[in-house]
Amino acid sequence: MMHIFLSFLSLISFAIGVYVGWLGYKAYRKNKDKVLLTLCTGFFLIALSNLFEEFVLHILGLEVVHAHLIRIPLFTLGMIMILYSLKMK
Repeated sequence: MMHIFLSFLSLISFAIGVYVGWLGYKAYRKNKDKVLLTLCTGFFLIALSNLFEEFVLHILGLEVVHAHLIRIPLFTLGMIMILYSLKMK
């Protein structure tokens, strides 16, 4: 039962991350500012990392270690992109 609740929270987290990324992309298209594009890409990668972890764990049925092998690099890359976008200005 707990894994269903955690999967639900991961889907909500993914939806929020995609929404924030979409807002950033819309702002980028309006202002043509590369900072916004890099920022929204970072948020999208972080959101995607949560979804991939749940996919690997519950759909593919692989172990937690394999799920972390996908989530951690995506999450780290997303954080690096957010940090880079904040340092650009």
